[in-house]
Amino acid sequence: MIPETIGGKQTAAGIVQRTIRSVMDEDHRYLLHGDRKDATYYPYAPFQPADFVAIMFDVAAEVNGPKFLDMRCGPGTKMELADRLYGLKPFGAEHDPDLALNAARKYGGRVFNGDYLAILPSFIRQMDVVWLYSPYRDDDKALQLEYHVRKHMKPGAILAGASLSMGFDTRYWQTVVDDWGSIEVRGAWKKLGEPGIKDVTRTL
Repeated sequence: MIPETIGGKQTAAGIVQRTIRSVMDEDHRYLLHGDRKDATYYPYAPFQPADFVAIMFDVAAEVNGPKFLDMRCGPGTKMELADRLYGLKPFGAEHDPDLALNAARKYGGRVFNGDYLAILPSFIRQMDVVWLYSPYRDDDKALQLEYHVRKHMKPGAILAGASLSMGFDTRYWQTVVDDWGSIEVRGAWKKLGEPGIKDVTRTL
């Protein structure tokens, strides 16, 4: 067991341990949420906290500002980790009203409840890190969302997460994390600039 305090002061390792334990407990309360049927969205499926922490360890060293957006935030697990472990200012988006309400209990007006593609470009442009774990069952809609986010992110911002198409032009994206031997593409990439990206939000 990692000591959570030494001489009455919190240890960094203890904060990590305690935070992951608390948010995993929170996630477990929502596992049955996946029984709800929805033809458009995947049910809530927590991204493993250990994987998130591993990716964000490198992201936090590269990020240029504090604003973190979790697309498909569920009950706010990754928002809380981003806040408590990395000192980022978390925002979330979640289509399910019950899950969005839980995240909003912690972070108030920073949680958007509705369809992800309705998020304004001006809002996305303010973010310094966007975590994207595709919520759509339909591959075209998943690609549509990825392009919507990529198109409107500002240069210097980091896109991180899983289930990405990875149709990135390497002239405009710098790899931050890309070492995940999985059928899902996982990692993080910094936007250098991506002019002329097709606006599939209007064409698909």
